[in-house]
Amino acid sequence: MKKNSLLILLFGLLVHPFAQLVIEEDIETDTVSLFSVEQQHISPSVIMAASIVVPGVGHRILQRPVASFLYTTTDVLALFGAVLCYGQSRRLTSNAQAYAWAYAGASAPSDDDAYWRNIGYYMDAQQYNTVQELNRTPQNSYLDTDTWWRWPGEEFMDEYNKLRTSSRKFQVASSFLLGALVLNRVVSFVDARTSIRRANRTALSTVQFTPVYSFDYYDYGYGLAVTKRF
Repeated sequence: MKKNSLLILLFGLLVHPFAQLVIEEDIETDTVSLFSVEQQHISPSVIMAASIVVPGVGHRILQRPVASFLYTTTDVLALFGAVLCYGQSRRLTSNAQAYAWAYAGASAPSDDDAYWRNIGYYMDAQQYNTVQELNRTPQNSYLDTDTWWRWPGEEFMDEYNKLRTSSRKFQVASSFLLGALVLNRVVSFVDARTSIRRANRTALSTVQFTPVYSFDYYDYGYGLAVTKRF
């Protein structure tokens, strides 16, 4: 009996000099993969680029709704907060300059930050000019009388400085939130790239090679079955 089986095996190898390749596809509808029908036309580069432009979009394509919601929500909140803080900073700056004009007679272009800063350090322009002469920097003195100022009391100057301090705090907060926007995009990009690599490894791990033996009345021989799960 063993001898007959051996003869059949040798004969099968002679008749079929090349191995028979049988491909079987095991479809699993509950498995999410980058190579599914819905995602097979979307390039990984497009997904990662979308994660940079609008964080969360790439994760939506990757069918990760929770991560998509978190990244998008973080981006919207940071953008809204940055705009809000910047607007508040500009409003407080304008209020401080209007306050200095009303109580100290200060007048200068709004973008002359050095002038508005000096107003908060000195009670009047004469005091400032005296300090510049003592420091041997008379070129920094204010010679135009239209730019001179005089506070009626220190409490007024303190109130002016409080407005400027609040303005700077909102400006710092706006810069911090802008940095959060950049960081959110970097993290979103790295996370999307990691998800794509993980999906690629998962897709490769679902390909299985199994040796099979096929024999019927008309055909027989050895083959290799390839099972790929989608």
